[in-house]
Amino acid sequence: MILEKLNCDFLKVSPFSYENGYNTGILKELQITGKVNNGSLITKNIDLTVPKTTWSIDFLASANIYIKQIYVRNIFTNQLFPLIISEPIATTNIFVQNTVVPRIATVIHTTLNSPATTVTGIVHEDLGNITITNLSHNLIMDKVVFTLLGADQEQYFTYLLNPDMILSNDMILLKPSFFGLDAFVDGIYNITSIVTTTDNILIEEHSCFFWDCEMAGKLQLYTDGTECDPHKMHLLLMHYTLTQSSNNACSCENMYDIFSYLADSLNSVTNEDCGCK
Repeated sequence: MILEKLNCDFLKVSPFSYENGYNTGILKELQITGKVNNGSLITKNIDLTVPKTTWSIDFLASANIYIKQIYVRNIFTNQLFPLIISEPIATTNIFVQNTVVPRIATVIHTTLNSPATTVTGIVHEDLGNITITNLSHNLIMDKVVFTLLGADQEQYFTYLLNPDMILSNDMILLKPSFFGLDAFVDGIYNITSIVTTTDNILIEEHSCFFWDCEMAGKLQLYTDGTECDPHKMHLLLMHYTLTQSSNNACSCENMYDIFSYLADSLNSVTNEDCGCK
């Protein structure tokens, strides 16, 4: 499992079992357990067999970015269906609304027999969104392939599971509210995921992540402009250790001990430039 900070808004969780997509028809439940520092352990269970009704994707739009292909997946057969048959389509509002949206709707309504599905799409300035709702129970939206200056890149559709997390085919995005927070804080985030297959096989993964919003700024302020000091060098090495130890499931307790020592050492340092923006 890989844990990452995503724009200071989400903790991104990428379980290895999601590399092939949980929509292969073999996974039926996901359990996510997590805590930050010495806080309470939070556990939430997700039924992966429940139909997902609202799928959405946000993307960058520019004169150099084109939509090459959009895929929907049949979760029973694991078959991907392409929805675009023309040349790559420009990511302008006119093309998205007049070409992409009708094409998606036509294929899903007729070829894939999901007449209740609604499709909307809009591009405003350099940001775009496509949202699909009310797919039939055997379908899920999968991914969009964009081409930028001749190079392909993929983005997956996501669906909002609840106010605390968002799921896609290859990741889970945890919001601060998952941990009972209004915003992410510095600390060691301890995450366990357990995926249960339809054959009742359990796939368990565990990892820890050092979330650094303020500590790096405080440490720089504390150490800049001073002569060499063994204690300050020690603090820098400890911070480096935390950074390098992220995504190591075997070092969670040691990471928290180091973090606590660093936090205590830097407790008196204030800097308005520190923190997630």
